[in-house]
Amino acid sequence: KKHGDASGDFKRAHDIDKKNKQYMQNLKLAKDSVHKHMVDKFCKGAYEAFNKEKYSDSIKMLRGALRAESGDREIAQALAVAYNGKGVSLYKRGLFEQAVKEFEAAHSVHPNENQYKLNLHWTKEAARRSARRKR
Repeated sequence: KKHGDASGDFKRAHDIDKKNKQYMQNLKLAKDSVHKHMVDKFCKGAYEAFNKEKYSDSIKMLRGALRAESGDREIAQALAVAYNGKGVSLYKRGLFEQAVKEFEAAHSVHPNENQYKLNLHWTKEAARRSARRKR
């Protein structure tokens, strides 16, 4: 059976015999297992998307994982790396204003990482130079 089916079975068993605490413990374990499976699935998908340079997909999945596991440092760091990867990709294509937004997002998620601050600084400089050339 799938995890969700087990949760339903334990809930029905508890509804029938409310005095049996084991059903509630099993229900909690089943729910925890479903939750962990969902977060793992988000993270695995995000990793695969990142490796294919599909940064927007990776960001979307990591944001979902972080919603489920708010405060998880590893997921937050992975999200910052994905924002940074997208920023670098945009920078290389000369899309500086869009890259700035991604570097700002990376910096806001992981403010202690100096590389994101540097990328943000140099990308803002490139955006200013590009805007001056267009005048």
